Amino acid sequence: MTTALTILDNLWTRVEGDADEAEHLLRFRPPGYQFAPSYQHKRWDGWISLVRHRRGETFIPTGLVPYVLEQPWAANYKLSDQRHAPEFSTIYATEQRVTLDYHQEEAVRVAVSKGRGIVQYPTGTGKARCIGETIRRLQMPALILVDKLDLLTQLGKEVEACIGQDVGRIGGGHWELADCTISTFQTLARRLNNARTEADILRDLGRFQVVICDEAHHTAAKTFEQVLKALPQAYHRLGFSATPFRSFKGKSADRGTFL
Repeated sequence: MTTALTILDNLWTRVEGDADEAEHLLRFRPPGYQFAPSYQHKRWDGWISLVRHRRGETFIPTGLVPYVLEQPWAANYKLSDQRHAPEFSTIYATEQRVTLDYHQEEAVRVAVSKGRGIVQYPTGTGKARCIGETIRRLQMPALILVDKLDLLTQLGKEVEACIGQDVGRIGGGHWELADCTISTFQTLARRLNNARTEADILRDLGRFQVVICDEAHHTAAKTFEQVLKALPQAYHRLGFSATPFRSFKGKSADRGTFL
């Protein structure tokens, strides 16, 4: 039986046919699973799967489709993409305003061409400039997620220099939306978990077609995951990190962060 992957949206892809190999690939055992009472009492086998089953259908995260397709057993998988790529429009500076070295230019070029994935870039070598220039070239409403309040200013200034306009800021008492907005993920998570503000937050987040995560290795956290799932319109989804997968070498303990 031929297995088909249908990308339904920016979050989920349906698997039709044999999903056993994908089920085995997209699972991991978290560190310390053997000490969990549910494991010790044999109510849980210790595995966490990223595959979802709903109403007789099987789904995998859209972001992991390339990882599945690069496996030898997926050589004959059929792929169809039902999404519509957002239209290019001019909302930022049309001319490049900052100078990039060779490595920065290569990082930006790959990020723009791929549109989704992790950019491994060392700390202190112009990551903020790469983020800003990536956004300028994509020319779409963009949300940058950070984990520290001081980055609202530090990273914000670098991005403003690249795109030629002020950025919005969310966090630390700020709630300012703009075509390009930088926000702490903690602030958004708190408001998403508040019944009085959830609907407004979801509406505000619906405008963004690009989401970029600084220090992307933090996206494995549940609160970060919740925010990313509240951005279904974000067709371009990029992470920047000096240590995106840490010491992942196929070890089960590191696999959760990798996936």
